Amino acid sequence: MGAHVIFGNHPVARKIVAGGGAFVLADLIIGMAAFSTIVLAALWYFSLGWLQLTAEFQARGMTFGSAWQLDLAWVELMVGLPLIVLTVILGVRAFSLPRSVYRAGKAPH
Repeated sequence: MGAHVIFGNHPVARKIVAGGGAFVLADLIIGMAAFSTIVLAALWYFSLGWLQLTAEFQARGMTFGSAWQLDLAWVELMVGLPLIVLTVILGVRAFSLPRSVYRAGKAPH
């Protein structure tokens, strides 16, 4: 059931529905990008802490964790920052979608 069935073909109604749709889409994009960025940053910081703990334990002649955990921490440390940057860039670029939803709703039919 489209907006034209509920509100008719009134231009103000189309703008209201388009604005609401654009708002919901923008909120979804912000939420997904923010969650992804926060999780990636937390994982990167955890990996950095893991490497620091491993170095401190090795300096005292003790072991901490296993080799695969250390390798995984290094991989996350190297891959994490570019993924954070990519997530932010894609989040910013995704804001063209709400604008096009709003413009499409304002356009006369």
